[in-house]
Amino acid sequence: MESPTICCPIHKESNGITPFFEFIHNNVSYWLYKCEICDLVFYAPFPQTNYENHTDSIVSLKEYVHLNSNIEGLISNLMNYIPKESYTSMMEVGCGFGFTLDFAKQILGMDVIGFEPSLYGDIGAKELKINIQRTYLTPEIVDQKKVDLIYLSEVLEHIEDPGAFLSLLKNGLTENGVLLLTTPNYKELKRDLNNPADLALLSPGSHTILFSDVALKEVLHKAGFNYVNVRCTEKSLIAVSSNRQKDWQAFDNKNSLIRTYYCNVLDRVNAQSLTYTGILYRLFRNYIDYGDYDKANSLYRQFPFPILPTLQDIENIKDATSYGNAGPGCSSLLSYYMGILKMNHHGNYPSAASAFFISFQLCKKKLELMPGDAILEYGILWLAKYHQALSLFYAGIYDDALKELKQIHEFHRAEDNIFLPVPDESVTALANNLRTQILARL
Repeated sequence: MESPTICCPIHKESNGITPFFEFIHNNVSYWLYKCEICDLVFYAPFPQTNYENHTDSIVSLKEYVHLNSNIEGLISNLMNYIPKESYTSMMEVGCGFGFTLDFAKQILGMDVIGFEPSLYGDIGAKELKINIQRTYLTPEIVDQKKVDLIYLSEVLEHIEDPGAFLSLLKNGLTENGVLLLTTPNYKELKRDLNNPADLALLSPGSHTILFSDVALKEVLHKAGFNYVNVRCTEKSLIAVSSNRQKDWQAFDNKNSLIRTYYCNVLDRVNAQSLTYTGILYRLFRNYIDYGDYDKANSLYRQFPFPILPTLQDIENIKDATSYGNAGPGCSSLLSYYMGILKMNHHGNYPSAASAFFISFQLCKKKLELMPGDAILEYGILWLAKYHQALSLFYAGIYDDALKELKQIHEFHRAEDNIFLPVPDESVTALANNLRTQILARL
């Protein structure tokens, strides 16, 4: 029996197809191929995923809403590409929980509609009170509904026939409409399956096609867009397409608008909702990141914060379900930012050290049990350990501070910790500097 012919999803031919990457994940083999003609990478065979129920679990919902939904990135991308012309309507396909749509409605005053086949859309529609249809976009829908802006974030990589899908989206736009989309850039792939960023980019069993800027430009032009601009960022490709080039509005106060939106949401959702915890954490983190400690402290005093896991709770975590049940999905990062507030604003160094240790232990546990969902934890793990040592140093507990720093200096990947990242050079440099300061005082 002959093997099926492998064809490029863009130009539908088999010439120029070469093997790109073969790997095993969760005991399943995957094969990626590259089209040398259009610089596209794709799985063969295509994964078969039912997007109506593949994320329908409390753990995945909490992870997404409390932590992993890149709300600020999504909103910032949107604000970068609002034309100066009068634009009043927006559609988001694969809108998830609907935060970007809600921002466009609440802050930009746009008429919005979203399409999301998974449970995310159902819950988001109820909690945010926004128009999200739990269905796929169809030709019948776009024939009835034309909008000024269509937003598509991290969706195109799931589509088996991207050309036909992009043509469908173009038909849903008004004459002067704009398509804004983001999708992973396969050029960022390091082929390190222990790195959550690589696992997220590959998304074995979920992603179908991985683009380069060259491939993305080609498929957008083939779909009928005259103007196509693709920008490469550290994490993904951002493409804006239309019938002609646009002038974009300039939002000089993006972060202020994001904060306004977060406050807007907190004022109108129930404190028991998924949305409340996710937005509260993000606003708190935003204040800390910008050094607005008084605002962070006022937020902490004004709004009830979730109860974070204890060390005993963490010890009892044995799998993804028990991790999800131990506390909010943002526990690891919220503990870290609590530590920053206690250290830099309250001057409560022992309490800060405890918060950083909780963060470190939660990051470590999640990297072990749920590596594909632990991108943020991958980056914060050793920072939490360093800040634990720094808090102990400020508290004058030098021996314990040196002991914690030793974990950074002497870390080596082995079979029992292969899921942990090697400390970044910048963290190692901070640890070395702190060690020098401590030794000078002993």
